[in-house]
Amino acid sequence: MTVIDALRIIRRAWAAIVLCAVAGVAVAGLWTLTLPVVYTASANGYVIATAPGGSVYNAQSATTFAAQRVQQYLPLAETKTVTTEMGTILQAQQLTAAPITAAIVPGSSILRVESTGTSPEEAQARANAGIQAMAKVIHKMETLQPSAAEAQDAGSLDKMPSGGTPSVALVNFEPAVLPSRPSSPDWPTNLLLGLAAGLLLGVAGAVARRVVDSRIRTKEDVEHATKKSVLGVIPRTPELGKQRKRAADAKATGMASEALRKLRTNLRFAQLDKPLHSIVVTSPNPGEGKSTVSANLARVLAESGQRVVLIDADLRKPMQARAFHLDGRLGLTEVLTGDVSAEEALQDSGTPCLRVLTAGRIPPNPSEVVGSQAMAQLIEDLAQHYFVIVDAPPLLPVTDAGLIAAVTDGTLLVVRVANTHKEQAGLAAEALNQVGANLLGTVVNGASRRQMGEVVYGYGKDYGYGSSYYYGYDPKGERERRERDASASSSIPGGPRLAPYQRTADASSGPRRGA
Repeated sequence: MTVIDALRIIRRAWAAIVLCAVAGVAVAGLWTLTLPVVYTASANGYVIATAPGGSVYNAQSATTFAAQRVQQYLPLAETKTVTTEMGTILQAQQLTAAPITAAIVPGSSILRVESTGTSPEEAQARANAGIQAMAKVIHKMETLQPSAAEAQDAGSLDKMPSGGTPSVALVNFEPAVLPSRPSSPDWPTNLLLGLAAGLLLGVAGAVARRVVDSRIRTKEDVEHATKKSVLGVIPRTPELGKQRKRAADAKATGMASEALRKLRTNLRFAQLDKPLHSIVVTSPNPGEGKSTVSANLARVLAESGQRVVLIDADLRKPMQARAFHLDGRLGLTEVLTGDVSAEEALQDSGTPCLRVLTAGRIPPNPSEVVGSQAMAQLIEDLAQHYFVIVDAPPLLPVTDAGLIAAVTDGTLLVVRVANTHKEQAGLAAEALNQVGANLLGTVVNGASRRQMGEVVYGYGKDYGYGSSYYYGYDPKGERERRERDASASSSIPGGPRLAPYQRTADASSGPRRGA
């Protein structure tokens, strides 16, 4: 995964990441509320070195000696002796002793003592008592002169004899200042840590979700799964999914109109060495929009002046009769059984140059019907005069689409963003390959307008694909263009009428592709 991929994932999941960040801040705030309020105060003492008899060393020697000597006394801050001395000093204020910390300010002879309390006054008193206790203990240690027997019998520092002049003394020159704010809990730090933890959790969750996500999200996912290029990316629009509208209506595709025209162009260049006369439109699973894509692809092909026949070969769940508001009682089933001819069953769609062969009645054995030699011959006959688009059932649940794909010039596989799994797309492509079908490419359907650019290029709104003028779509310009196309198409004569469809005498010789 590259940095660009990570940034793309973060942008897609920004709402969840922000929610995790807010949750992290909230948890940090609630946790901080449970912490006790603590104030910290510090008092400073200056360490000086004196010569025996009270004379002062020269400045450089005294400073060096004092710095070296006082390092030996820093551990005294954690001893019971200093704590006891603090308790004695604090008795007058009715306070108890508390642990203190002592440290030398770098580059100086200043010893700083810090202590805490539940109130500013308590922290101040303890810091002052701590520096005083340290000064007394250091003084006693410096003036201590015990004999061997006295040191053995002495039970405490106070009982041991003392005298002489100290070599090092601690002078309390800066008492503790009353703290103005608590040192703990540290609200800014805790909230920032909560924010960082929430952001990290949100980003990690988004990346992990993307890594384990098996659904198709981008054009690259489809191409990697099917080993075929993507011929078109259809945006998800309300108009495109409404089957109650006529597919021939100029408003039925809305903002997807330009994407459909681009699909039409790519389809024409999908196979240059052998022109296409018939294709199958199918999908791995139901509900991925193959019927909608086939209906609108047929319409845009007809708008360019090409004579098109759309065959609804989904004899399990036919959709084209309802999409074009046609009578679905007479159609493909009746033609294949010889009840009517193909010419009698073809119906005008409302779009010039486009005729529709609905499914007809639902047979008990759809696979046998569409996989028959009669179906292959029908496609071949129609392909002599029309560009044939066959709306076939999904590939993975049933075998119908594979049987039809084997007798046509090419196949379009429709997958749906965030619905089709990568494995399912790969299995569908493999199924077509097993029957010898020519998979021309795939159509990515249902890409949201906000993520349109991301599905295609991995960028999204940065390149303007999230606006209402997707691919330069302009409602007023779209109406004018359709009016010009309709005017031009009206001058194109209709295709020759076909003779009533009859099964050929050499039907047993096997299916034939259209010329």
